Amino acid sequence: MKRLALLNPSEESQWLVRRWQTMGTWRVAMVAGAAVNAGMTEFPDGAFVDVALWHERLDADALLVAGPVTEEQFAVLKELAARNTPMVFVQPALESLSAYELAMHAGPQWSALVWYPQRRPAWESPETPWRKTVGTVRQVRWSSAWKTASPEAVMRDVVRAAHWCLPLVGRYRSLQAVQPVSSQEKVQWDRLNLTVVGDREVTLLWQARSAGAAAPEETHVTLEGDSGELELHFDRAGRLWLPGTDDVETPGLPSPPESAADEIGRRLVACTQGRDSGDDWSQVCQTLEVFDLIEHSVRRRRMVDLVQEAPTEETAFKGVMAAGSCALLLIVLAIFCFGALWESVYRTRPRPGESTAAAHDASEPVSSVRWWRFWPVFPLVAYLLLQLLILVARQSRPEREASGQGRHEGDSERQDE
Repeated sequence: MKRLALLNPSEESQWLVRRWQTMGTWRVAMVAGAAVNAGMTEFPDGAFVDVALWHERLDADALLVAGPVTEEQFAVLKELAARNTPMVFVQPALESLSAYELAMHAGPQWSALVWYPQRRPAWESPETPWRKTVGTVRQVRWSSAWKTASPEAVMRDVVRAAHWCLPLVGRYRSLQAVQPVSSQEKVQWDRLNLTVVGDREVTLLWQARSAGAAAPEETHVTLEGDSGELELHFDRAGRLWLPGTDDVETPGLPSPPESAADEIGRRLVACTQGRDSGDDWSQVCQTLEVFDLIEHSVRRRRMVDLVQEAPTEETAFKGVMAAGSCALLLIVLAIFCFGALWESVYRTRPRPGESTAAAHDASEPVSSVRWWRFWPVFPLVAYLLLQLLILVARQSRPEREASGQGRHEGDSERQDE
């Protein structure tokens, strides 16, 4: 059995770990985080350690992360990612900016997977039977009901819905959030409507509803295609996908949650052996960004675009240099103004009738070069020398593009075509 480290255990991650232990593929070797509770008594004694110790030595083959992640824990994750430690994230475990930053610190062979109760890896395949009945999907309607819709619950559901629809939508392009209230200063999470458009012209319509006192908290999904529709109902308690209607036979119903958990566990084993490159992390970051733009879209009352290019150290360097060049131009302009003022006031000039040679200092030859008079040029030379630091900045990890991430991006591009 392979060894697994568990960070910030939650109810969902505990269920996943217990399933893996039943399979006999993974055992928990280390546990850390404030969320450790008495319900994890099945883990061995001595497994509960301080996450700061992971800087020195991680006695595990992979890492399972559930959020939220603190700054200290995130510093550990960046170091482990630089060491190419495979990771599984219970979506969403990170914010979008943290996810982008983690990718910038990751090593060339780093692999990561995401898991959540709604995910079914086998369902993501284009050969699933339901696609023959529905045809080409044009729209996905995702509706979730809560007793009390908190921002955390909405974030979790929106990010998971966005990732669940990735095989259908492709990469997300733009987003618009609408709420049926007059005031746009505060988001009404229980009355929010979200429209997300992808590159394949497939639209995700996400809606929040208020569940009644006796009504259960549930999720309904409708896939609308050019040949028909498919309705699904997700049972949150049992983590099961069920047919949306009783009188319609649903072809290719998503597999049970145990099968999905087993598939993620097997893929994680393959990641430790270098046979699986993990999920496309740029797409995972984009699903996290969908939630970040909700408040921005509500305030502006318009559709906003999502970032299409994942930042790298090279692009970050160019951005810093562009901002620095503007500041340097202002500094040089100020130097020229000050220098002109100083020259006009303090520079010695010959009096009327006095020779030029007599106006110079006798201790300094007239023909000597005064290098200090070129001081406005010195900052420009220093700035040009700083441009050589681009040779130190890491590129976009061509080895990884050629192996893992490159395959994912190539598959996505072929699907887009």
